[in-house]
Amino acid sequence: MAKYWTAGRVKTRLAPAIGSQAAADLHRAMVRYLLRQLGHVAARRVLAVAPDNQAMQFVGEAGWRWQITAQGPGSLGDRIERLLRLLLSFGDKALLIGSDCPRVTAATMNRGWAELETHDVVLGPAADGGYYLIGLRGPWHTHYSALFAEIAWGTERVAEQTRRAAAAAELSLAELELEHDVDRPDDLPRLVEWVRQGGGDKEFRQAVLAVAEKLEGAEKLEGAEELEGAEELEGAEELEGAEKLRGESVVDGPSR
Repeated sequence: MAKYWTAGRVKTRLAPAIGSQAAADLHRAMVRYLLRQLGHVAARRVLAVAPDNQAMQFVGEAGWRWQITAQGPGSLGDRIERLLRLLLSFGDKALLIGSDCPRVTAATMNRGWAELETHDVVLGPAADGGYYLIGLRGPWHTHYSALFAEIAWGTERVAEQTRRAAAAAELSLAELELEHDVDRPDDLPRLVEWVRQGGGDKEFRQAVLAVAEKLEGAEKLEGAEELEGAEELEGAEELEGAEKLRGESVVDGPSR
């Protein structure tokens, strides 16, 4: 699943740290990287995009290895359920990921497929309480709908509510390793460190390091403003102290 990279419409929680355009550029880089990384995984690969009227904008990015479909209307849960139904119409197992966890690899997907050999549901939990991957074993049945109903999407409760929904529906669930997605300013230093240690391919590393320059520049500016503010405060305190001292000298000066 991926949104089109219109500045101010995607990764808005990153914008205060790096700006709306840089946040959109990073989102595009993550989408492109995952398309390259996973372009040979599974017999059929579907890129589900939003908004629907931007679907054609993805054609050049996705290439012939990906079938492009619109996510359609509704809540995130409605769209995930609809897509998994579609994917299970093609085969007996389906995995769905977002586009903000670049550490998902073909090996991650293969572990997901393996878990679905013996479980109804597989979940890739994210450190922020959501999940970066969900998979189902086919065929689709009505119990699966409970996984997407009454979920507080966008909160730290998503994964836990999904676990409880699976248990209540008597669906067996397996979990993959915990991963960090890239959604908040605090996630950026971790991403930068990962690519500096060799994570990602050349194109993705260049995109992330460009964001790192903006982030480091913002931090330097913030530090300079804090220093300037401290100097102004110190100067004001010194001036206030000097004025008090002059006042005391007048009051307590020698009597005539």
